[in-house]
Amino acid sequence: MDATRIHLFITHLPVFGIFLGFMALLFGLIRKDRQVKIVSLLILVIAISGGIIAFQTGESAEETVENIAGLSKHAH
Repeated sequence: MDATRIHLFITHLPVFGIFLGFMALLFGLIRKDRQVKIVSLLILVIAISGGIIAFQTGESAEETVENIAGLSKHAH
């Protein structure tokens, strides 16, 4: 699998993962449930890791899209 596909596959993980992780953490803090807090922190670590991977693969994904026939750099 090339970097463009990885980028497209993982690019939304940080957005939804951070939201889900913070909501789960808030729920765990309200309920004072240690297991929920641990799971929410794990979700946040996975989301942050996904963000790092998306950032690292973003440049090569941009290069791939720029080289697609029929696309103009000035198209809005």
